This record gives sequence, structure tokens and C-alpha cells, in this order.
Amino acid sequence: YKHVTAKFIAEAGYHGCPSMESLKKYIPEKDLWPIEGNKTWAHHSTEDYLIEDVIGRRNTLMANQVRILVGKMPDDLETFIKVSQVSQAEAFKFFIERTRIKKWDMTGILWWNLLDGWPGISDAAVDYYFNKKLVFDVIRRVQEPVCVMLDEIKGWERAVYVANDTNSDKSVKFKVFEYEDSKVLVQGDINIEKGKNKKIGEFFEIPGSKKLYIIEWTFDGRKYRNHYMAGYPSYETDTILKWYKVIKELD
Repeated sequence: YKHVTAKFIAEAGYHGCPSMESLKKYIPEKDLWPIEGNKTWAHHSTEDYLIEDVIGRRNTLMANQVRILVGKMPDDLETFIKVSQVSQAEAFKFFIERTRIKKWDMTGILWWNLLDGWPGISDAAVDYYFNKKLVFDVIRRVQEPVCVMLDEIKGWERAVYVANDTNSDKSVKFKVFEYEDSKVLVQGDINIEKGKNKKIGEFFEIPGSKKLYIIEWTFDGRKYRNHYMAGYPSYETDTILKWYKVIKELD
């Protein structure tokens, strides 16, 4: 999706493991772990394991997404769930923000999907029992009508964009800072026309540096927040789980 040239993304999704609370409602205790080659997990990922030549392709895909993010398969289900949900949240965030930053070169995205219709293991942001995955609030933040976002690094500069998808011009005050030391990287006051997006700043970054950036902006008397995980996988598991404790508190 970094290099996608589609004018409209008709469907995009990414796996995220349901919560332990939900899994225990439809997977017997003895079948909870490990997930790969597991017929019960395969059944709940909509695979007919009676005719499939390989059991659990979709669950192996989900496991590989975790391996890419943290460099290995976690040793226990609880950690796997947490990392899988971080992986899903970051993927959806990337899909949506890339689409918004490239407006009007890209005109929209239909992401899949909001809610499971049965006790499944899927791309849904909310599982069958109405338990929200981490991705739910991340999507909500990056779909605010006025949103400040960070673009992918180019050279050693990372650009800051604002999107205004309201029907009126907006005055926006914004700030981007590093989580670890609260160092402010760029800030300002800008005006953004209705239905427009534009680059509003940039800052130096050593390519590959693993950092958590926090983005704050205010318009119409209300404050909003976003985040950006810089660097390339793999990350330390403890690091991203610590970061996501911070990210969950951004509201």
C-alpha cells in the first residue's frame, strides 16, 4: 500500500486476533494454543478443514503478521493477542492515512470490516460479542473530519499533513512531539480550506529510528490526538506494548 496507484481502494483489511474473553466462549480450553495447524481455530476462521490441503492458512497469515512485527511468534496466547491487535491497528491506520494524505490522487477506501457476524477470527474491528479490538479507536481517531497525520519518511525528512473533510474552512493549531522525551519537533497555527488537505511541516528523522510520535491538534475549541510508530519491523514486543498503553490513553 505504500506504492499503490489505485484511485479508489475497493476493499482492504488485516487480521486481528479476538480477545481472550471472546475466544474462550467458542474455543475449548484444550484448543486455545497453539493456533497453527489447529482445526478448531481453522473452523472459526471460515475454513473447511475437511477439504483444505493445508489447515489454517488464514491463521498462519495472522501469525506471520505477528512475526513480521516483532520478529518471532510469542510464547503464549495472551501476548499473541496483544501483538496481533497492534499489528492490525497499525495496518488499518496506514491504509486510511495513506488514502487521506494522497487526496485527490486517491479518492477513498472501503476497509473490511467493522463487526463479525459469527464467533470468528477475522479482520473485524469489533468481534461477535461486541468486544472492540485496539484497531477500533485507532480508526476512529484517523477518521476525524479534520486530522493531522505523518507521511512516510522521504530521505531523512518526515512530512506533516492536515486533512479537512468538513464543509467549512478551519483554523488548526497543531504540535508533533516525541513520546520518550516530549521534544517538540514541529508546531504551528494554520488555516485549511474545506475539502482540502495539505503539507503543513516536516522534521528531520534518522531513517529506521524506532520512535513513538504523538500528534495533537485543536480546532473549533476541541483537542484531538493521533500517533505514529516510526522505524521498520521488527520491534521489541515490550516496546510496542508499552507504546500502545500510551496510545490507548490518547482520547
